[in-house]
Amino acid sequence: FDAVTLWWVLEHAHDPLAALENARRVLRPGGMLVVSLQNFDSLGRRLFGAAWHHMDLPGHLYHFTPQTLTRLVERAGFRVDRLRQDLLAKDLAPSLGHWLGLRVSLDQAPLNLVALPFDLLGWVTRRAGLITAYATRPLQEEESRADERP
Repeated sequence: FDAVTLWWVLEHAHDPLAALENARRVLRPGGMLVVSLQNFDSLGRRLFGAAWHHMDLPGHLYHFTPQTLTRLVERAGFRVDRLRQDLLAKDLAPSLGHWLGLRVSLDQAPLNLVALPFDLLGWVTRRAGLITAYATRPLQEEESRADERP
């Protein structure tokens, strides 16, 4: 394949490293991997703690920061070309509803738009709710294996 995308997938995998290694296996050399998931280092998670709506236990088996996602993708044999933090991550409104114990989700377009200044603050401080890694399967496999580096 030329590309593999894992949008909101890796945090649900029982073995995230194996999932990434399988993605590498099916990618052609030079192929692109895109992994997007919630940011455990986000402003929302820091503010709401256990009430952060992305905590989602037991659905989310793992949580990643930009640093841990980068290390894991590299360990799977990829070269991380870019790590992006997305502005609109729907972090505040759903977490606020969860924190308040509401049975109805606040993850709705109007409320998420009202929360845009919060998302903007998270983005500016590099603590956005969503991170996306863009990585490449190197042409030479041995160049990228982080676990084989001296």
